[in-house]
Amino acid sequence: MSKLKISEIKKAERLANRLTGKKDCRVSGYYTEGANGDFQIFQCEVLSDGGKTREIDIYVDAFLPDRRRSRAYTK
Repeated sequence: MSKLKISEIKKAERLANRLTGKKDCRVSGYYTEGANGDFQIFQCEVLSDGGKTREIDIYVDAFLPDRRRSRAYTK
């Protein structure tokens, strides 16, 4: 099972900042059910206000052969 790379965490944090209008959103944890072929989906919990306020969940699709092609989105 793979872990999130720093660049993928930053993608999730940038998306959370854009969607919430805040500037201090941070990924506090993530969960995955494992790889499905060449893809692995991570669900990231995002907090703001110094870890006091839970904002939204961001999903990161990681393309395992080339991690630069990962994308962040929300449902």
